[in-house]
Amino acid sequence: MPRPVHRRSRRPGWPTTRTTERWLTLGAEYVGDYPAAVIFGIFFRYFAIVAMRGLSVRKGLIEAAEADVASLTAFEIGLFGWMALMAFVFFPARTCARTAPSAGSSCRSA
Repeated sequence: MPRPVHRRSRRPGWPTTRTTERWLTLGAEYVGDYPAAVIFGIFFRYFAIVAMRGLSVRKGLIEAAEADVASLTAFEIGLFGWMALMAFVFFPARTCARTAPSAGSSCRSA
C-alpha cells in the first residue's frame, strides 16, 4: 500500500505536516530578514545623520538606531503578516496523492 503524501498529526487540532513545514520556512525567513533589515537601515541612516549633524560614530549610531528601529519594526510586522496571509490564506499549497489517476480528484488543500 502506498504511503500517503498528506498526513495529519497524531494529536487532533494540531497543524498538518505541510502547514508546519510552511511555518518553519517562513520562520526562517523572519529570523534572517528582520536583523538584516535593521542592520542595513541603521547603516544607511547613520551616514545621512552624521553628514547632517556632524556627530561622532557612537552618537551617530545611537541616533540612527533611535530613528530607524521603530519604523523598520512596524514595516517588518506588516510585511511578515502579508507573507503569512499569502502563504496560508490566498495561495495555500495543494498536495496531490502520487498514485491518483487524475490530479483533480484527489487534490486537497494542505
